Amino acid sequence: MFCENKSTVSTAFHESGHAVSSLLLNVPFDSVNIEKKYFSNGEVRISEQFANSIWFIKTPERCLTTPFQKNRLENFLTVLYAGFCAEKKFTGTENSRGSQYDFDLATQLISILSESPKQQRLYRKLFLTKAEELFTRPDGSTNKNICAAAAKVALKLLSRKELSSDEVKATCGNYLSDENHFPFCKRKAA
Repeated sequence: MFCENKSTVSTAFHESGHAVSSLLLNVPFDSVNIEKKYFSNGEVRISEQFANSIWFIKTPERCLTTPFQKNRLENFLTVLYAGFCAEKKFTGTENSRGSQYDFDLATQLISILSESPKQQRLYRKLFLTKAEELFTRPDGSTNKNICAAAAKVALKLLSRKELSSDEVKATCGNYLSDENHFPFCKRKAA
């Protein structure tokens, strides 16, 4: 087994949650790493074109005008919460401090969907629930394929520190080939 500290292992599962959910929800990314930089212990580098499309709709004067834009934003919000959910699933602890950047970004983006504080709380709960359902089905059972894929990615991250999106796809292999394991996956971006 790897001789890594608890924080590094938690980070590997956190980042694998982001990476696997990105594959499932068609949020393109370039790579994932668990290298400590500045204020972060790891990151998934979302593709520049996708990131620019999210930042473009972030300003109030550029509201969501199409179902495609809204779907894209909702998928990205689910990915933001998936790191926290994967880390919680695999380590048994809730590390909200380590997820603070994800939570802050999600809060900013949710403000695009609604100006009402009550509505924003409901959206946060919705996207957290969607992310939780990646790893745990609504009946409480484990989603074995997605958890196996996330575990394989985390273990590979612990040994290699960085993986390209193609390496993540190859690591996940057939675990993610069945779209029936997560109902939100059927709404893929066109």
